[in-house]
Amino acid sequence: SERSNTVSSGDVSNFLDEAEKARIATERTVTDRIRTITRESRRSVLIESRDSNRRTWLHRNYLMK
Repeated sequence: SERSNTVSSGDVSNFLDEAEKARIATERTVTDRIRTITRESRRSVLIESRDSNRRTWLHRNYLMK
């Protein structure tokens, strides 16, 4: 029998929430304004670039392990 690989919007939302709440594994200062933060959980890795002047993220990568 065929196995369904359907992913619901709830599945995606839960994955993103888990990644954003994961513990910080590393933080690195790139320039005087930019730093990267890597969060890691059992199922995911979130790599985020942040601008300290704007106090917001610039780019995010969500990866499933």
